Amino acid sequence: MGLITDADFNAESREIHLRLDIYFNENEVLTVTDNDYVMEANWLEESSADSTHPFGVVSANELSFKLYNEDGIFSPTNTDSPYFTLIKPGVKVVLYITSRDLGWEQLGEYYITNWSEPITGIYADVVAYDAMHSLFNSLPPLLPIMQNVTFKAFFEDIFS
Repeated sequence: MGLITDADFNAESREIHLRLDIYFNENEVLTVTDNDYVMEANWLEESSADSTHPFGVVSANELSFKLYNEDGIFSPTNTDSPYFTLIKPGVKVVLYITSRDLGWEQLGEYYITNWSEPITGIYADVVAYDAMHSLFNSLPPLLPIMQNVTFKAFFEDIFS
């Protein structure tokens, strides 16, 4: 296998493939691709979102995908599924892409926030965000009041 270059992804005629590694736990990692269960995937990576602030606001990257839900295998409520009780928020998903089978390029790690199945049951909808999402949705830390401390010392203290 060769190395993937920008030219491979930007070529006039190209074929891009997708792989997702779903880490239900340390012992249960499911690999799905666009050749088996992945029906659709959308990946949004941005450093900031629009706002009234001149520089925008920092945003979390998002990965959403649909899995072919044959026999309800990806239904969170299906007690016969091998993934029953494992399908839940917080599950890690690693996204990879390749062009012409030149090796897989990792595009990030995401954590599931929503896993649902429409009434038709043909597919399961999954939404995941990178680690920034949990940071934005956590309670702000209680910082001590400090006097006569430089900015450098203050930041070293709170980030240590």
